[in-house]
Amino acid sequence: DFGRCHEFGYLPEGADPLPDSGDPACICTSAAGATPSGCTMTFVIEDKVLQAQEDLLFSFTTRNPETTPAFMDNYWHIQHLRGSGDSVVIRSTHAHKGWAMNSQLANVRIDLVGDLLAAGSNSDIEITFTPVTAAETLQIEARLPVEFDFASATAPPYEVGRDTNNNFMYINQLGLLPGIPITILIQTVKLGRPGGTTEWYLTTFADDTHSVEGKRDELQGGIGFRLPGSVNVIKASLRSQYEEMSDQEPVRSLFRARVDEEAWAVFEFSVSMAVFARQKLIIECLGDQGGYRLIHGTSGETFILVGTDRVGTQVAQLDGRPNELIATLAPTRPETERVLAPDTFYQLEVLVRPVSGLTTWKISTTDERALPTNTNDGQQPGFNPVAAMSLQIAAQRTPPRALVEITLLVNPGSAEVNNIMLIAPPGFVFPDQNCGEICVPATALGDTGRRQARLALSATGVTSTTINMVVRSETPQDTPLDTSGHSDVTWFIIALGSDDRHTGWGEGSGFPITQMRGCTVAYAGIAGQRLVTLAVTFQMQAEGGRRIILEGPSGHELTCSAQGVLRPISLEGGIPECQDNPLTLVLNGTLQVKSYAFSVAINLPATAPTDNTFNIIVQDRNNEVVDAHYGLPGMKIESLPLAPQATLAWSKAEPLQSAQITIGVTFTDDTDRVRAIYFIFPRKDGSQNSDSNAFIHDAQIPTDVVNNNDDFPINPTGAWVDRSNTGGLKVLVDDSDGAATIRAGTYHWTFPVIVPATIPENNVWYVSLCADKGCRIPTCGDEPPCHRPPVDSTILTSYAIPGFNLREMSPDQVFAPTGSACGFMLVSVWTVVLLAVMHQ
Repeated sequence: DFGRCHEFGYLPEGADPLPDSGDPACICTSAAGATPSGCTMTFVIEDKVLQAQEDLLFSFTTRNPETTPAFMDNYWHIQHLRGSGDSVVIRSTHAHKGWAMNSQLANVRIDLVGDLLAAGSNSDIEITFTPVTAAETLQIEARLPVEFDFASATAPPYEVGRDTNNNFMYINQLGLLPGIPITILIQTVKLGRPGGTTEWYLTTFADDTHSVEGKRDELQGGIGFRLPGSVNVIKASLRSQYEEMSDQEPVRSLFRARVDEEAWAVFEFSVSMAVFARQKLIIECLGDQGGYRLIHGTSGETFILVGTDRVGTQVAQLDGRPNELIATLAPTRPETERVLAPDTFYQLEVLVRPVSGLTTWKISTTDERALPTNTNDGQQPGFNPVAAMSLQIAAQRTPPRALVEITLLVNPGSAEVNNIMLIAPPGFVFPDQNCGEICVPATALGDTGRRQARLALSATGVTSTTINMVVRSETPQDTPLDTSGHSDVTWFIIALGSDDRHTGWGEGSGFPITQMRGCTVAYAGIAGQRLVTLAVTFQMQAEGGRRIILEGPSGHELTCSAQGVLRPISLEGGIPECQDNPLTLVLNGTLQVKSYAFSVAINLPATAPTDNTFNIIVQDRNNEVVDAHYGLPGMKIESLPLAPQATLAWSKAEPLQSAQITIGVTFTDDTDRVRAIYFIFPRKDGSQNSDSNAFIHDAQIPTDVVNNNDDFPINPTGAWVDRSNTGGLKVLVDDSDGAATIRAGTYHWTFPVIVPATIPENNVWYVSLCADKGCRIPTCGDEPPCHRPPVDSTILTSYAIPGFNLREMSPDQVFAPTGSACGFMLVSVWTVVLLAVMHQ
């Protein structure tokens, strides 16, 4: 340039053998714009004479010609001249053969054109160049990155040389002509690792021997495409929305994610090339049905990227691309800050709505240049969400601890169904020998304890849109509850395909356990008393009962075998067979759908246990449960000075006629705790007091009620009987002077009642001792009136007394008028019978 020689310098570096002469001048001659035809370097020596045999060492740079000059022209010439002009004398000269030129390939372009882009993939490369010299063979060397491999590569229609291996490839029979561009597609190249800028060396040869002498054109250190790094997915899973809620969803959390139900797609991955702040991570689901819908919300809710720490993201979703999310990584950090480090594990969680069909997942990072910085090329296999199924559950009867038939109606949806696993609510049990024709009990479901049964349907699969089945299961003692105390009666089904893989699941709401209705136990809760009368009432919802089992709380001894304690009241078939421990009654008739009552005796402990409940179980003649009630509350136990039983006597029992009733209570010691004694008459549940199946009192005036023991403290000048409720009478203790002590002794009260046309099945009289005069008759909330043991908080205890039937004679005594308005003569039953016989 301007006569200066390129990068001229004496050797060794720093030497200056001609300090006064300056640097030589370089001049090239050529036509305008053409390649120089010749160049000369001229030294003008001003400061001294070079001595013979003295070396002049220097270096400079020059540009090679495109091709090797002709043989005679390829020499470097040097002359030593003295003088100037016409007096120039050549003192010495020399010529040195030049070197052969390796022509530079022109217009070289190397592109990655295959479908797969990630480092380490097998893909296609396209090489385009213009040769300078005719040649037949091309040598390709992939220098960077490492691990390029052409061992399996092809370049149709050209021949691949036998020496092709690793990062070298030879392509023969190209027929390269000077100035004629050529494009070569190289297929199935294993791309290098880890990615980044590629560096290439290309050389052409005259033939396939690729000898040094046959070397023609070349490209050294050519820069090709930027190779995307790889996204390596180590582990991928589709996590149902319940999986992380195992405490709240112990069953659903065990099942696979379902189609069209939100789930989390989770990927553990690494990248081979670093990713920097403000670059983007793109995740896309590809599928024949459009792929999963990726739910776009705030990044903290639907898109979570975590390494050592949480990676900040700003997530976007393009219109019309619901199966893709674009996250800008660390959007507020400097662009030079590395966000994803190579070969470091990260976890990505994306909230999705799965679809059926085959899918793949593509994860890429990009700096928005032509090729991504990392990608997995969409090669991550998708998941297999299962189908959503529906289930309907029905049962005709649902008593506790009973073997019941359950009807299942299943809609399998898109699930392949050969068999079904049926999962029952807690406490349900499939019997080993009798759970149904297609039913086989299986092991419990994990730690849930829920029982399973396998339902064998078809070896070839079910094709119908609905599946009807009947199974049998033993019900639990009570309606199962979840950890929150709510009813948990959900049944689950899992569809099994031909290879027993899960293909779908569903659920259906089952049924609560229905405790037998109308159940009561009533007895005077007197601490430590023996042979206290215990009355039981219950209402059958199905016929067939032939055995009754009564189970009591701990410390309560039930007996029906003691003399005179068993009263069938309204049981079918009269007095049943009886056994104690457990108390069992074997009936002489079959129970129908109606209410019943019976009484036995109980020996009470000093205090009630924590679980103060009774169980009533009704079985058929095969000992199968027909109906039952578990957890029936027992009576509270009080230390009271009372005899174990109250007494009931009546004058006659003619329907719809008045009868004189006498009730007696014995106090074994003085007490001031009782303020009233309430007599409650039998009535049928749902009946009003005026109905023909309810006892009602016939005390029209106060004096119709007689206090038979003057020692009982009543107010002789005031109202001592509450007659306001025709279904009962309340005797009030006189506490007008502040004292209300009832002395030890036996007390009777006599009063008239109207005997109903039909005796109620729950024919039990209650005598309640109240601590407050305001104690009330029992009610059943918003239901019609019901006959229940009194449970008012002011009631100390209540006796239960078996009632009498129509025209039944009182077992202890009968009553005949004496002519006195308030007195009756007591005559033994046997005397009345004897007089009747003598009269005949």
